[in-house]
Amino acid sequence: MMTTFAILIFDQDLPNGNFRRLENSGNQIPQILFHGVRNYRGWILALTYGYCFGVKLTVDNVIAEYFYDRFNLDLQTAGMIAASFGLANLISRPGGDLGGSIVVMILFSFFGQAAYSLTFGVVPFVSIRSLGLISGMTGGGGNVGAVITQLAFFKRSKFSKETGITYM
Repeated sequence: MMTTFAILIFDQDLPNGNFRRLENSGNQIPQILFHGVRNYRGWILALTYGYCFGVKLTVDNVIAEYFYDRFNLDLQTAGMIAASFGLANLISRPGGDLGGSIVVMILFSFFGQAAYSLTFGVVPFVSIRSLGLISGMTGGGGNVGAVITQLAFFKRSKFSKETGITYM
């Protein structure tokens, strides 16, 4: 409870100060938004994050079904192995024929997570003036990338799940 009141009393809305104080001091919020939308580097980050995080979200969506179909696992086991991908692969259940596939999945997860973490690590250096907007564009790009990747490789696609994962 004390933390809540401390945040309400001492917090700062934006890197440059509180929103209402900045608005009253003459800073033009529409100009800041326009500056952010015109920044081509923000769009590049949105596209980059859209692909790397979009692929990660798509794999999260299809990997359990892939293991279920490909290795004839029961759905619970396939889900547990797929969850290891979503949990940064700290947990895995290698066994028999699955060992090589799980190692590849862990490596893919490691490098994929490094890619989208690196992309978001660059965000603060793109635009201090429009930091929130650039951050939102980048994060939104990940969700849009997931939708596009899912539609392109798995929904109404001529590819099997295995081929879609390969081409992704």
